[in-house]
Amino acid sequence: MTRTQISILSRLVIYVSSFFILSEWLTPILAVTHSGSRFHFLLFISFSLTLYFLRARWFISFPLKLFLLIALTTKIFNEHATWREIWPFLKEQYEWNVPFLFMWDIEWLTNEFRTLLFFVLLWMFTYFIHYWTDYMKRLFLFVIVTWTFFIVLHIFGTYDSTLIIPKVMAYCLIILVAMYWYRVSERKLPHNWKTALISQIVAVVVVWGVAFFLPTTGDQMLLSDRGSQQDKATGYSEDDEQLGGTIQDNDAVVMKVKGPAKQYWKIETKDTYTSKGWANTEEEHRKATLPFVDSMSSYEKYTIQLLHPLPYAPYPYQMEEATPLDGGGAAVFTLEEEYDRLRAYASYDEVDVTTYQVAVRKEAYSVDYMRTLQLEDYASEPIGRYLQLPDSLPHRVRELAASIVEPYDNVYDQVKAVEHYFAENGYVYDKTNVPIPQDGEDYVDQFLFESQVGYCDNYSTSMVVMLRSLGIPARWAKGYAFGEQHYEEGEIVHTITQNDAHSWVEVYMKEEGWVPFEPTLTFTNPADFYEERETTPEVEREREEIEEEKEPSPEVVSSTWSKWPFFIVIGALVIGMYFVIKRQRRERTLAETMPTEYEKILKKLRKKGFERHEAETYLTFATKVSDELNLEDFIECTKIYEKLLYNGMLEKSEWLRLQQLIDRVFEQVDG
Repeated sequence: MTRTQISILSRLVIYVSSFFILSEWLTPILAVTHSGSRFHFLLFISFSLTLYFLRARWFISFPLKLFLLIALTTKIFNEHATWREIWPFLKEQYEWNVPFLFMWDIEWLTNEFRTLLFFVLLWMFTYFIHYWTDYMKRLFLFVIVTWTFFIVLHIFGTYDSTLIIPKVMAYCLIILVAMYWYRVSERKLPHNWKTALISQIVAVVVVWGVAFFLPTTGDQMLLSDRGSQQDKATGYSEDDEQLGGTIQDNDAVVMKVKGPAKQYWKIETKDTYTSKGWANTEEEHRKATLPFVDSMSSYEKYTIQLLHPLPYAPYPYQMEEATPLDGGGAAVFTLEEEYDRLRAYASYDEVDVTTYQVAVRKEAYSVDYMRTLQLEDYASEPIGRYLQLPDSLPHRVRELAASIVEPYDNVYDQVKAVEHYFAENGYVYDKTNVPIPQDGEDYVDQFLFESQVGYCDNYSTSMVVMLRSLGIPARWAKGYAFGEQHYEEGEIVHTITQNDAHSWVEVYMKEEGWVPFEPTLTFTNPADFYEERETTPEVEREREEIEEEKEPSPEVVSSTWSKWPFFIVIGALVIGMYFVIKRQRRERTLAETMPTEYEKILKKLRKKGFERHEAETYLTFATKVSDELNLEDFIECTKIYEKLLYNGMLEKSEWLRLQQLIDRVFEQVDG
């Protein structure tokens, strides 16, 4: 066999094996993301790799791959689309998605555009394979990336990759051997090629072998003696007497909401903790008809369409009016005062309403006022039922709660300290490895001190119980979280599925009412809070500009972007991806450096005699130090830094502001 034949055969084996590896990559990705269209993705991968194998010139391969990418995306979402419909489809996606891509509002991107981006990602992977094969003539990095992906997936993920691992290992070994023969044909072997090849093969076999026998997430002994694992599906249920256990994803759509902003959709609250779950004290409920709003012009309006039957109607916070849109106009909504359940009645009989409209007056809660509240202020309030706890509650739960809030002298800061406790102490969000308490075992105690693994029910229940042990009135709220936001026929639509079923915490703040709090990791509090402080006109204008950028109207988007020549759409996509990668890299760098810079400030303060205690929040410490050293920028700097720690992300303006404040605080401390 000639060197040319060896070269061609080796490259063919490499590209074919790479195709099978990428196809195995697709299997868990599509399963976890609940995406379909596996055939279309495989078709694109095979076509792209074929062009690279044939070494087609870029001016031939680029337009061909681009055309196939667009055509396949169109076919995925419109099976019967004609070639004439591709252009209008692409134009529509361009006009809507590109502006949001530049503004990094990725939650507004359509599923069609996300699919386009996924095709672009696959294109990048095929190019990397081509580059590593034909230019670098080294594929060990590709092998490393592959086994890292599947090992992590196998050990820590919920997808069972047991059958995939042997196949992928075989493909990796074939690639390494084929690359050896390819380098032989090209006379590109290093002097120590035998040692390198053998070590690579041994590394692959050993790592994959170890990974195969390591315990997976489901095999770990965490739950072996923690009670039966009664698998449940995500979604709303009235029965909460036994919490815990594994829950499976459920993508069934519950409702669609047309409205301007993301909301939590409350269904009910519960007041009695049983040591295993939640129940309600009373069966009879007082009903109050919602007030009628004469003019809804000053309110946010939401239209809800229920696609799944629910015992009560979901509604957002600060709702002022609820109006049925079906039922012939005879129905009216009433709200059960004890448990905040919204029901529709007609002639004293309960009726089902599937389409209705609500009016919301969105107002922020005053942090300054809530910080004035003390436990003594609740002495005259009828809050006994919201302090209920079972006699069997372990004492260490009360002790933990007391230790968390010890540094704080007001109700609000104590509540926030408990809310942040889980994020600061290594708790893990997981829906698959959650134990069920056995007889004689408390649900909250088990989560706080033993498993430290759970989902929203674990976090919210634990927070309510700890607050009640401190004398702070709290209750358990449940319903649905934000859902997925997208664009339909010129309107913003929020699609809520059973996977969005959620529970959270409500705390009674005198004069403010029941205020929501969110202890569950990865979730965001739906409420707005504000603190009174002086702002310059420049800061106020900047804030208004940022708010305007968040929610541009479709009309503005269309009128602005339709003026651009459409032939630059591809260039715009490429530029958009460039800025996305650049922004991610910059924010990653900032996220890595900012904690270090802030710790430098704390180190300087320690030298001056100001030591932050472990149980002391950054903001409390900053307030104390600022009062003594007159560090006027330290408090604001700390607030933004805490947001970075707890949320993991900041707005562009906040990144810039944080950098400015850190520099100024450095100068103030040194001075």
